[in-house]
Amino acid sequence: MISLRIKNSTIFLLLAVNFLVRLLITLLTNLGIDEVYYVQYALNPSMSYFDHPPLVGWIIRLFTFNLNFVYNDFFVRLGPLIIGTLNLYVIYRIGVLIKSKAVGLVSALIYSSSFYTSILVGTFILPDTPLSFFWLLSILLFLQFISKEESKFYLLYIFGVSVGFGLASKYQAIFLWFGAGLYFLFYNRKIFLNYKFWFSVILSLLIFSPIIYWNLTSEYSGVNYHSERVGSSSWLPTSKYFFPELFGQIFYNNPFVVILATIATIKIIKIGFINIDKKIVFLSLIGFPIIIVVLLMSFYNRTLPHWSGPGYFSLILITSYYCIHLASEKFNKKASKVIIGGVIFFYLICGLALIQIKNVFIPFSENSEIGKNNFAVDLGHWENIAYEIKDCIQKHNLNETEISSTNYILTHNWFPAAHIDYYYALPNKMKLYVLGNYKKQHEYLKINKLRGAIPIESNAFYITTSNYFQRPDNKLLDKFESFNKLETIPVEIKGKTIANIFIWKLNNLKEEINFNRPQL
Repeated sequence: MISLRIKNSTIFLLLAVNFLVRLLITLLTNLGIDEVYYVQYALNPSMSYFDHPPLVGWIIRLFTFNLNFVYNDFFVRLGPLIIGTLNLYVIYRIGVLIKSKAVGLVSALIYSSSFYTSILVGTFILPDTPLSFFWLLSILLFLQFISKEESKFYLLYIFGVSVGFGLASKYQAIFLWFGAGLYFLFYNRKIFLNYKFWFSVILSLLIFSPIIYWNLTSEYSGVNYHSERVGSSSWLPTSKYFFPELFGQIFYNNPFVVILATIATIKIIKIGFINIDKKIVFLSLIGFPIIIVVLLMSFYNRTLPHWSGPGYFSLILITSYYCIHLASEKFNKKASKVIIGGVIFFYLICGLALIQIKNVFIPFSENSEIGKNNFAVDLGHWENIAYEIKDCIQKHNLNETEISSTNYILTHNWFPAAHIDYYYALPNKMKLYVLGNYKKQHEYLKINKLRGAIPIESNAFYITTSNYFQRPDNKLLDKFESFNKLETIPVEIKGKTIANIFIWKLNNLKEEINFNRPQL
């Protein structure tokens, strides 16, 4: 009983520590480029969006209290802070259901030391945030369903609902039904003849149906975008993207965790899945396919390491199960050192990253694209950048009437547009437009139209940053009677320049810019 109480207290201590770490990161950083972009989802409600389903926008809207605190970084990230804590407890409960509280506790500890689970989905507001919750909840529900001596189909119904909301978060949730289907194919084929099974599938489709309808009525925008991302013009594989994807997955999920998970998986395969608990088989069927598919895709096109993130939930649980109940005492001693090493590595990297963001102890290279690919620019100092932009614009608009009438900002890509929009344009009631093709515009393709045309004789500002630099296109400049580069504003931290802001003034638009027609 004493050990039981210790374990119970330990999980709650782990929940508290993990929450405080993520809270600290939230308070010390600005919203990242993807996060400010997804705020646009919340500001512009829709059944779906150019690149993702809508649930991330609903989450932002909910935790900013219907947008009342939408320009407060903390409230925008309040959703992931809460969801991240729930996730940690859910994976603990899954571990308990699989075998024991020890499996649950080790799973939660490993989960808390992963950059993908604790930072990307547990601190930042991304489509992966609600996906992670519904993915874990779906695992818990399905395992509860197959663990019952007499199948309780209401659990399968709730599983269907959970997968539906997972699909409303991110399309990767389809792998949950893929894994469930494979499991029934191996262990219970008769269920395919049961209408109750198909009812659970229908529940998922009903929740997902608005997104299907949106794609049908939006020229398949979401489908086309993602098919282009995963497609390839050649059948010949290349390692150009494979190794960045592989090493990205290893880092995102903590190298210590990945090494241990790989060893544990190999050991279980040697034992043979026939001799392994069916629950572990199910975890394998929903975990490995998404990891393998993303790795295979990387032979043909650029992929991102977090695409396969949910698959590692299964690896965490499988690893914990093996270490606690199948491994030798000798292996367990080594595994415990690896897990501790992983935890130390996680907190060390988080600490160094925060120091870099706040103090820039690793210097930036001095070049024309200063700050490019440096997370310190994306996650820090945007309040200062917004102040510098505002100061520059006010300085060059001495006439107050001109300030109110010059309410147009132009830029060239959805990033850095989303940052400029969130931290400067929207709070100051200025309209920002993104130029270029649909890939550069992303959701701004629709937002541009919603904000309306830029009328003739208008003035505008063109703003860009050194980390995503692109000067105004000549076709754009020709639309105005005159233009002049106002300033190059250095963004400095403790005397070190981390980026430059470039601002052009565009005077007297000669012809209306109508975003209902193809643009620059």
